[in-house]
Amino acid sequence: MAQMKTNGVSFLKSSPVRIRILLIDLSLSMVHLHRDKMRLVSLLKKNLSSKQIASILRVSDEGIKKARYRLRKKMGLESGQDLQGLILLL
Repeated sequence: MAQMKTNGVSFLKSSPVRIRILLIDLSLSMVHLHRDKMRLVSLLKKNLSSKQIASILRVSDEGIKKARYRLRKKMGLESGQDLQGLILLL
């Protein structure tokens, strides 16, 4: 778990400024958005597929599917609403 925290911090530091601003805006508007969820949002913002995200985060495709579901629920989106499309608009 300590490695994940270290990776999360280095990930945020290495992210382009525009992505960091998006993550700060998201964290301010959604106080309970965990760092892992913000990382998922930033990868979705880069328009990566679930398979690519799974590879980057070293998790299964099913893990990404669940993470997207949880993020959609936390953001108050219905199951039919396009999560990635909404994030790309931010």
